Amino acid sequence: MVGRVQSERPGGAVGDVVIVSNRLPVRLVTEGARTSFEPSSGGLVSALGAVGQAAWVGWPGAPVAPGRTRSVRRSLERRGLYPVFL
Repeated sequence: MVGRVQSERPGGAVGDVVIVSNRLPVRLVTEGARTSFEPSSGGLVSALGAVGQAAWVGWPGAPVAPGRTRSVRRSLERRGLYPVFL
């Protein structure tokens, strides 16, 4: 689902596209205490890459331990990605 809304984003950036998808355009990779993100592959990610500034809402692609959700959320939100933890 792709919708257009006017939304205030962290850091003062304003975007007018919100993408709600089952997954974020990144995949969460956890190695010990280190968490990183890798770009997801797929048609939707590629097709919407040209949209530019957009807020993307979805699952981060891997389970996140309850004690790590805050740090993962902050890290993703700096990229305009808003995780839904399952």
